[in-house]
Amino acid sequence: MPLQPRPSASKSRAAFTLVELLVVISVIAILIAILVPAIGGARNSARKSQTLTLITSVANAISQYKSANNRLPGYFSQAELCNQSNNTSFTQMENALLDLSGGVDPDATDVPHVFTITIGTRPPVKINTLQVGASEGRYLNITAKGVGTNQPQSSGMAPARVPNDQIPDDTTYVGGKFQMPDIIDSWGRPIMLWSRNEAAGSRPDPVKVSAPANPTASDPAALFYWWSNRGYLAAPVQVNSSALGANTGGTAPADGANYKRTMQALLGDPAFPDPAPTDSQGNPITADKPQPLSPRGDFILQSAGVDGVFLNNEGNTQLHYRYLPAGIANPAVWAGESDWRTLDRNDDLIQAGN
Repeated sequence: MPLQPRPSASKSRAAFTLVELLVVISVIAILIAILVPAIGGARNSARKSQTLTLITSVANAISQYKSANNRLPGYFSQAELCNQSNNTSFTQMENALLDLSGGVDPDATDVPHVFTITIGTRPPVKINTLQVGASEGRYLNITAKGVGTNQPQSSGMAPARVPNDQIPDDTTYVGGKFQMPDIIDSWGRPIMLWSRNEAAGSRPDPVKVSAPANPTASDPAALFYWWSNRGYLAAPVQVNSSALGANTGGTAPADGANYKRTMQALLGDPAFPDPAPTDSQGNPITADKPQPLSPRGDFILQSAGVDGVFLNNEGNTQLHYRYLPAGIANPAVWAGESDWRTLDRNDDLIQAGN
């Protein structure tokens, strides 16, 4: 009987064994675990660079406007915009865009991309959102996107209506529809603008760089006001996550001194601490709670960065940020408190200008 040829080794090994498949799958899983964070990190690094470029462009436009007009841009004054009776959610950036990029149109008809805003005792103002940044010769010539619709705009590098979770839904922005364009960072979030209250002078007394919620007749004039950015800080995504987020009623944070310390950390110049700080009654403040003598600049631009939250409280509603003078090492504890951070513990992008 003739011998049958034996099958070749190559044919007998045509398929992988279960162990080999598991090894290959494990190697692929390890490579994915290594590559995905690296790709995400590279993407966020690129977005950070793009956002910093955008912030610089906006800062240059503000500085050019101030040089030409001898004042910071803003159709409404700080006293008007920041008064506690102003519940429009109209922010300082939106206010500045009316001077930088236009949009006030007294003759506009009532159509979806036009809204009327009333702040303080000034007559109602009509704003045509399609005209913001659309004309040549503006200080900031960038075209608005996504305005006058119910769809969120998150593509980025132009004035645009922000995602609905970024602005509270109150009377001016019914249904999230009639929103003023904003400057959007590369993560699709609004860039905040803090503008110095020029009516306060260079050094209001008795506090140097104060940051109350809103001005009242009995309060000394402050350099900056939380209320100028209530429209962002009262948004759902910020209320429980930001050290500057509004309380659930949409007003200033309920923690009082803590949010003011956070604002001083953000807005105060680290190079110029006050050698003899005092509180609002003129009483000395102990050395373990330093205060700035002057602000970082006449205006401060702030992007929330990767996490989309302005000065993240890391899940601790009592957490706040502290002003730390340049060259001073971070103390372990200030006045027996541990629920605080310094700005270097956050991913926000901050740039000041004059």
